Amino acid sequence: MRTLIALALAASPAWAGDFAGLTPGRSTLEDARAKFGAPISDGPPAVFSGDAFQVRNLRISADPSTGIITLIRMALPEPPQAEDLRAWMGLNRPVVVGSGEFYPAQGVVFT
Repeated sequence: MRTLIALALAASPAWAGDFAGLTPGRSTLEDARAKFGAPISDGPPAVFSGDAFQVRNLRISADPSTGIITLIRMALPEPPQAEDLRAWMGLNRPVVVGSGEFYPAQGVVFT
């Protein structure tokens, strides 16, 4: 079973979590290109190799007018423990949506 993680910019003044030094709402698609190299597909969303970070299907969406990242989405090869993820990302106060969890303050969705 794979675990999908999405880091998104929520309609909240709080910032989402970061991945590999990229933070939705702050970092740009150019920052992602500098970090991961040329995308496998320009998209949208842009698809990058996540091999260096042991993730698959690394997709990064950005606002077309500013280039600011709005969503970082990836699939992990092994599902981590939910408690470990919550602690790592400093998550609290989830909103349960279907079979997933949404953390509005951080803009993080677990599906």
